[in-house]
Amino acid sequence: MNKNGSGSSLAQNQFRPEIAGLRAVAVFSVILCHLKVPYFEGGFVGVDVFFVISGYLISKHILADLARGTFKLSAFYLRRTRRILPALIVTLFISFLVGAMWLDPQSFRGLAKETTHALLSIANIQYWREAHEYFAPAAENLPLLHTWSLSVEEQFYLFWPAFLLLIHRRIPISIAVIVLATLSLFSCMVMLRYNSQASFFLTPFRVFEFCVGAGCAFHEKQLRQYGPPSAALTVSGLVAIALSVISFSPQTSLPGIGSLLPCLGAASVILGGSASMSAKPVTNPVAQYLGLISYSLYLCHWPILYFVRYVFGPAADSSAAKLAMITAMVVMASGMQRFVERPFLAYAPERSTGSSVQRFAIVIGIFAAVTHTTFLQNGWAWRLSPHDRELADRQSFGVHPCKGRVLERCEFGADGGQRSVEIIGDSFSHHYVSGLNAFLKPMGLSGAVTIIGGCPMLLGLRSINPGADICKKAQHDVFEQMSHTPASVGVMLAQSWGMYTDEFTMTENERTPSPSHGISKLEDAVKRTVAFLSQNGRRVMIIGSQVSPACPIDKSRMFRGPLWRAPPGHCPPEAKTEVVERGLEINRMLERIIETMPPNVSLLKPSDHFCDETLCPIIKHGEWLFIDQGHFSVAGSHYMVKRSTNAFKDLIRPQATSLR
Repeated sequence: MNKNGSGSSLAQNQFRPEIAGLRAVAVFSVILCHLKVPYFEGGFVGVDVFFVISGYLISKHILADLARGTFKLSAFYLRRTRRILPALIVTLFISFLVGAMWLDPQSFRGLAKETTHALLSIANIQYWREAHEYFAPAAENLPLLHTWSLSVEEQFYLFWPAFLLLIHRRIPISIAVIVLATLSLFSCMVMLRYNSQASFFLTPFRVFEFCVGAGCAFHEKQLRQYGPPSAALTVSGLVAIALSVISFSPQTSLPGIGSLLPCLGAASVILGGSASMSAKPVTNPVAQYLGLISYSLYLCHWPILYFVRYVFGPAADSSAAKLAMITAMVVMASGMQRFVERPFLAYAPERSTGSSVQRFAIVIGIFAAVTHTTFLQNGWAWRLSPHDRELADRQSFGVHPCKGRVLERCEFGADGGQRSVEIIGDSFSHHYVSGLNAFLKPMGLSGAVTIIGGCPMLLGLRSINPGADICKKAQHDVFEQMSHTPASVGVMLAQSWGMYTDEFTMTENERTPSPSHGISKLEDAVKRTVAFLSQNGRRVMIIGSQVSPACPIDKSRMFRGPLWRAPPGHCPPEAKTEVVERGLEINRMLERIIETMPPNVSLLKPSDHFCDETLCPIIKHGEWLFIDQGHFSVAGSHYMVKRSTNAFKDLIRPQATSLR
């Protein structure tokens, strides 16, 4: 985001040291939060502070130009372009080059996608769309996640000048801004109930924060004349921001009423000015310098943190490493401010508007074409040796060859082969696809699966998680498909059973989930589903509780890149007794169901096959068998199916027999 606000506003208006210092407070709150420094868990509110500063400076500058009759949209956007894009493009370019040298293909492909969206100022929309994907990467695995706020700010700039230009002669601006802020805050509060990620990432639900700053610009004189003393304003504002940083957390604090505290705190500091002694925390030389480089500091802090963690692993979390990273951030930001930001701001903003915008558009177009091509080419896998590429494939999610077929029906096994099995379930069924693909091909048989993660593919049961409507449609399509599938085709039913207890699901007749933490609704739904699937003697195999390693598995560290990086941590085999104990309740429930079913319904408990007599492996022959705490890799999928060959042969027995 434009952490330094309006470059030209400071040239045309008196320099405001308290605002420069406020930027320093905001950016270091964000940095210390991301470094996971104790007592700074709520440091993400620095972004809210930046939005207030931008709303204030931009509105003040536009209003001054409107009053003089000199405001031009073309000049405004050129100033914004020269202020924002040079440092952003340099940051993205350096990140892309470093990624090409170190990142594995999967991570580099993700970086290429993020870079494209950041260049096009739609990064926030990308992160919102992907936030609810079942295998969405964790925040620490997104090297450009911080650009979401810059995209929000750039989108705000698209409509705000035109909005003020449209209304300034028609209705009182202050009333219009209050109405707009109220609508934004109200819609944010409503959206929190239905899609919290949208309220966090999308611009309409953040507009009220900019409006807080704009309100300061509109009423600054009146508030200073009739409001509290400046010292009281500054102290109360800094205390409000400090309380937000100390008491907020990403898990409990989302945009809305809560974010008004840091926003009003920032507004109070702005209105308090710099004259009183209470402003010293933000007007001292250190704060002033950090405020000067705050935009570049914000841009470079997250990529530095990401790449250091990527290369060095847990060692990056030591106090010495954090201090070294802060030093590197300040040094790099100082260089960017001196050699990138300052030269572009030295040009007169009104000169050669068309040619300047055209040059920026050409640079962005070429860069975006390169990054998008990199994404389409799967992260330049050619950078790795054939052995490393094969290892990466073996350690990817076990859904291969149906990778990327979300919400689609996918066939696997022998091309054109006789259908022998249907896989029904969530991602805990999908990770059998790779193993079954290799199992069916030599026999000339095929299978099919509909890819939908995080959904209980069970009759009469629905998840309370976001995307319930998508799940409902997928359920309908899958069971409609099964009603027309010959009874000779076997069915494998597998789920992450623990995700669908009474607390997290609803039946067709419920409007809210019951408070019970049991599995009664799950048991009823499984019975109903199996009864439907096993009609006409169809063979049905239920997969029991999944083997899940207890040690943390860092998926991002499994894959190799061109240059050295710290290997993943050691993950010893799991004791079989502990694995069996964790799945005991689910497996007992499934055993009860099997007892009521005909002989064509069977239960396969993964712990009986995947594990040996005492241990359950996590790594085999140098390959990880899991990609996380429960999903098989391709190697794990092959290992599991091979260990369960007899059970799967029994499932497809009618088809296998007819081919002999």
